[in-house]
Amino acid sequence: MLPYLGTIVQKHPMTVILIVIMVTVAFSIFIPKIEFKTDFDDFTPDDEIVKANERIQEYFGEGQQLIFIYATKENSQHVLKSDAIREIYQLQKELENKPGVEGSFSIVTFLDMICFIEYGSTLMDCTDNQIETALQDLLLDNALEDLLLLQQNDPNEEIDYVRFPRIQKGKSIDSADIKNCIISKNEEEITFSIEVYDLEDISSTLNPVFPKVNVMEWYVSFQNQIMPIEELNITYKIAAHIEPQQSLWMLGNGVIDNFKTIIQQIKDKTLFNNYKKEVYLWVQPAGQSFSLPISLSTGNITFNNNDNLIEISVSLKELSNYGIAPQLGSFALPAKLSNFQAGTRYYQNSFLKHGGGRISANTDSFIEKLFQFQSKPIFGKITESLLQKFGGLSWEEFEEYYEMMESTSMIPDTLALKDIESKWIYADTAPDDARISDISFSIIPAFYKDIQLNIRSFLSTDFEENYQPSSTLIFIQLTPTKDYDEIIKMNKEIAKEIQKIDDKNSYIKTRVTGMGISSAEINELTTDANRFIAPSIFIIIVSVLLINFRRFSYVVLPMFALVVSMIWLFGAMSLLGISFNVIAIAIVPLILGLGVDYSVHILHNYRVELRNGKTPAKAIKNSVSEIGTAMFLAMITTVIAFLSFLTASVPPIRDFGILLALGVTFTFITSITLLPALRYILDKRATVTIKRKV
Repeated sequence: MLPYLGTIVQKHPMTVILIVIMVTVAFSIFIPKIEFKTDFDDFTPDDEIVKANERIQEYFGEGQQLIFIYATKENSQHVLKSDAIREIYQLQKELENKPGVEGSFSIVTFLDMICFIEYGSTLMDCTDNQIETALQDLLLDNALEDLLLLQQNDPNEEIDYVRFPRIQKGKSIDSADIKNCIISKNEEEITFSIEVYDLEDISSTLNPVFPKVNVMEWYVSFQNQIMPIEELNITYKIAAHIEPQQSLWMLGNGVIDNFKTIIQQIKDKTLFNNYKKEVYLWVQPAGQSFSLPISLSTGNITFNNNDNLIEISVSLKELSNYGIAPQLGSFALPAKLSNFQAGTRYYQNSFLKHGGGRISANTDSFIEKLFQFQSKPIFGKITESLLQKFGGLSWEEFEEYYEMMESTSMIPDTLALKDIESKWIYADTAPDDARISDISFSIIPAFYKDIQLNIRSFLSTDFEENYQPSSTLIFIQLTPTKDYDEIIKMNKEIAKEIQKIDDKNSYIKTRVTGMGISSAEINELTTDANRFIAPSIFIIIVSVLLINFRRFSYVVLPMFALVVSMIWLFGAMSLLGISFNVIAIAIVPLILGLGVDYSVHILHNYRVELRNGKTPAKAIKNSVSEIGTAMFLAMITTVIAFLSFLTASVPPIRDFGILLALGVTFTFITSITLLPALRYILDKRATVTIKRKV
């Protein structure tokens, strides 16, 4: 075949040149359609896992584009200072208003959520102290398992109870004298351990420790400092409550039924000195002077006589129903208990100060009668006066709170005067004249701990050393699109906006990266590299050819053949839909370096034939037919080597092998067709003399 090709080149050189020119023109038409891009998605392995992921993305929507902002401290001690935090917040908010930006997230995103949960305000509306507190709650596991309320024990008062009428000075009751209090918790419940000076008074039987008293409590009062809405500004008392097992008289049950109950209690010997213990939660709504008593079903009271402790345990889940770390499915708000005060108190009937608390009313009957009285002019005024006196409520406020309690199932089955907190008498409080507000006890939901584990990945490693990170990451989420040019355009525009904002910032400095940003920069670097590499290799090859052949035409013709082969290669690249990426930079020097060998072999053999006395026609024919065979074999082995890249799992590597194989093939074709034809046309009418080397 090659001898026949040599004959065609010798006899019809112009035809060969025209065919090559036509093919070159055809290929050149497609060159402008080449995409110059480096898309990181193209470099993912072409395996079943990647294909499955692509199918999922096609089903659920296009993949997200992210920009990563690396923010470092600038004129700030660290990036978690409030001024730096606010600048990060402002940066995110400004970018979120830009076209093409769907959202952003960083440590500030979580911090803004915590600020709203704890203070009901956005981060920008919080004070510096509030931001610092929210950061501590977010990043540091400061939740204590045990908290001692008093650094020094409350003193043992000489008088804890004063009898009526006040004939004597009073008496000391050590079991009602608060010494200290410890709060502890585990995953499921919280325990309030109230320490008194002596629990001997109730070592054998359960009785109120005060004379002439049927109802008494040991309690711990507190407030939840986390209140995103004003309605959660509630004051609580958790109490170990002692009262008679049964009421002496139940209003609404009728006289006969009440007498039957009394007779039965006499028979059972339970009419007197028969008490029960319950855990009560007194809830004082925001802005109100009264409290609602709620018996907690999960509450448990233990009298630890050895350690003089009254231990009140209750489920965290039940407490959440009343605004203490409320839960909604798997989501829960935290709680920060503070403003503590422990104490003891008892209820006595205001008439002659006797025990009281044993006359109750059926709630449904009582409310029904109350509404009946309200509907009557005279009784209505009396009813409202009684509400104002005993409950501090107007009729409208009573109706409002009745509806609220009815909707939340907080209405008890029975009501009694002991349920009016203003009628209680306080025996001891600790501390005596204030609340403990400088300490707090936190109840942290599980999702806070999950956030803590994830949020630290946004911060530099020096956070683990001194809690003062020098840098943090910010993620900007762009509108999903598969249009590469649109991705690059969006990334460049957002990067410019970030730079503008950065110029205005005083406490942080930002740098931008991401797949889109990196692709744009790599494309620019690829273009710049091509502008340098292609001319450089071209000049080097020209120099080598000129030194070797020392004739201008022996330099121009091989380079022209190489240029034609490169046009063919780029045209084929466009036809095959292969983009010019960062790997393709190596194609030009490789093809020029490998392809010029074929031209050198042809021309060297041609000169040898001329030196041996052959005519240009005979020399061209022999060169194509003889050297062409060796070149063909060399080309085949090189092409096979490059086609081995087809076994790669990364598509750009496979494309690289295909392009190299095509490039070597095209340079071989132009070296045995176009180059000999041009060389023969130049030499066939001239007298060519090649001197023999001595």
